[in-house]
Amino acid sequence: MKRREAEAINTDALRGIVAYLGYLYTEGEISDNAYKALVSQVLSTFVENSIQFKVERMLDRLDKELEEFGEALLNDILV
Repeated sequence: MKRREAEAINTDALRGIVAYLGYLYTEGEISDNAYKALVSQVLSTFVENSIQFKVERMLDRLDKELEEFGEALLNDILV
């Protein structure tokens, strides 16, 4: 799965879970404290996933740049 797709899924999941928790709260299925704690946990997971996606994207770019630099350096040495 591409990272952009994973990020979109992460965002869609956040929306869906928060909406469901809102539903449970308005129906009286969960307390105010439980709602706040669950939303906080969901948001923390969302942020953690978002950061992970960004770090992975940066590392992929760095890996590609290092590979290109290594190839250029090797060409300079061999020429």
